[in-house]
Amino acid sequence: MNTSSRRWLWCILVVALLLFISLEAASADGGGGGGNNGGDHGGGNDGKGGGQGQGNGKGNQGDNNSNDGRNNDNNNNNGQNNDHNGGENNDNNGRNGGANNNDNHGGQNGGDNNGHDGGNKNMQPPPSPFHPPPTQTPPSYPPPPSPSPPPPTSPPPSKSPPTPPLSSPPPPSPPPPSKSPPSPPLSSPPPPLQSPPSPPPPSKSPPSPPLSSPPPPLQSTPSPPLSSPPPPSPPSPSKSPPTPSFFSPPPPSPPPQSKSPPSPSLSSPPPPLQSPPPLSSPPPPSPPLSSPPPPSPPLSSPPPPTLPPPTQSPPTLPPPPSNDNSTDYYEVSPVERTGQERAFCTAKSGCLSNTLTCPSECPHRKPKDNKMKGCFIDCSSKCETSCKWRKPQCDGYGSLCYDPRFVGGDGMMFYFHGSKGSDFAIVSDDNLQINAHFIGTRPAGRTRDFTWVQALSIMFDTHTLILAAKRVSKWDDKVDSLIVKWDNQMIKIPLNGEAEWRINTGKRIVVIERTDDFNTVRATISGLLQVDVKVTPIGEQENKVHNYQIPSDDAFAHLETQFKFFKLSDFVEGVLGKTYQPGYESKVKMGVAMPLMGGEPLYQTPSLNSPLCKLCRFQRPSTISMVTSI
Repeated sequence: MNTSSRRWLWCILVVALLLFISLEAASADGGGGGGNNGGDHGGGNDGKGGGQGQGNGKGNQGDNNSNDGRNNDNNNNNGQNNDHNGGENNDNNGRNGGANNNDNHGGQNGGDNNGHDGGNKNMQPPPSPFHPPPTQTPPSYPPPPSPSPPPPTSPPPSKSPPTPPLSSPPPPSPPPPSKSPPSPPLSSPPPPLQSPPSPPPPSKSPPSPPLSSPPPPLQSTPSPPLSSPPPPSPPSPSKSPPTPSFFSPPPPSPPPQSKSPPSPSLSSPPPPLQSPPPLSSPPPPSPPLSSPPPPSPPLSSPPPPTLPPPTQSPPTLPPPPSNDNSTDYYEVSPVERTGQERAFCTAKSGCLSNTLTCPSECPHRKPKDNKMKGCFIDCSSKCETSCKWRKPQCDGYGSLCYDPRFVGGDGMMFYFHGSKGSDFAIVSDDNLQINAHFIGTRPAGRTRDFTWVQALSIMFDTHTLILAAKRVSKWDDKVDSLIVKWDNQMIKIPLNGEAEWRINTGKRIVVIERTDDFNTVRATISGLLQVDVKVTPIGEQENKVHNYQIPSDDAFAHLETQFKFFKLSDFVEGVLGKTYQPGYESKVKMGVAMPLMGGEPLYQTPSLNSPLCKLCRFQRPSTISMVTSI
């Protein structure tokens, strides 16, 4: 009895299984048609159906739908991947196809098309509660594509999906789909507007969109194709859909980029249009290309080593000629209309017999307005005229300024401190001697004096010209603090008119002219020199910065001067004069903050008007010789 009963039971089970399989086939015929309708006529509708199958499927069929939905995503057999329109469960099961129609009427469509109960079973779940899930389905899609390797493991849980593909041949024969088009319009009128052209060739239309869409995804994300190898295995069961399913793998990648596409799946072309942004990602690499410029600054670092040479560059400047014949000229009539002064050069140079005209910017050699530049006529080899301030330039050749700082004839800058209350020979030549009187102060704890030049004594022939600064307790720019003496006699320089003092010694002409309203003059001794002199005090700020500790009752008025020599011998001496020797090489240590020139004992004189020192060359002519010459 037991054996026979077991046989009967097995028979019943086999019969039940066959009935079950037949029902499955029938439902596949009916629901599949509906699915095709959803996939072909309403991409957005199928997307909603697929979402219901995944998120809200009840009973065994609901579970299978959800599993099949994921499998379809991984195996690229769903309607969404075929048409980019969201018919996810198109080729899986009639149940899914029927359930994936828009408005949750897939069951009804399946029933209408094939008259099977599978569609009615799908009608059991209330359609209205299933509308919310579609909103949740989009987020569910992105996770499967990223972990593409795990999904292949999902097919084992349900072995029934493999069997439906065996029954997938019925979908290729959808003569019924011609009847299904009326139903999709009921579900969603907007999609049918785009779908009508597709119903006549439902099988051919899907391939064309994939063909156009695949290229962009391939360019956008090459990684998905790497994860797509699993899909090639499913195409083997059904040979008809392999081509669409093969091209469909790329579309899954666009959904992750935009989570809302399930409904506007027909607008899948825009996602490819969005794929160019990944192409725009290459520009970030371009910033690294801009990184090469930073290396270029290091290339600019070599110049710093070249900075030291500039300190030695002054020697490269050509020193002024010791025998200056720039002033060898005589005045001629000025230009009538403009009044520009002119001069006829008599110097033995390339400018001989040339007539030079002052520029229009400075038409006069001695402008009445001392605030203006004057015309400088140069009849030397330069043979030119130029506009210059008639004031000492403390950075120019032959300058003597500040705590005595010199710029020699070789262009080198150096300091010579001397000592307060002493006199030193600045220039000593056969026919010229210039001495300087130093004033200064020595703060407590210092080993040397702060010194400045307070007076100059210019000795030539039998004459002496003294230019000095008055001792003043409080400085006033509008008060003349300049002292001028000629042969020990005080003279006054006019403040108006020509504003100059002139004398002819019979051998030379001496001219002293104001170059500013107060405290600034230019002295010219024909054939010897020209010197610009300015009287200036030690300012309060300067006193604080350098800690001079100047007494409050003394402004320490001193001279700023600049010399221009016309004729010096090759053996000229003096603190400044020796720098004009041909081939002179400075012994000053360069590259330090304050290069010092020594030799105080060699150039110190007994007094301001004494021409005597260890290296002095100047000797005054005796009175007898002067009388004989006369």
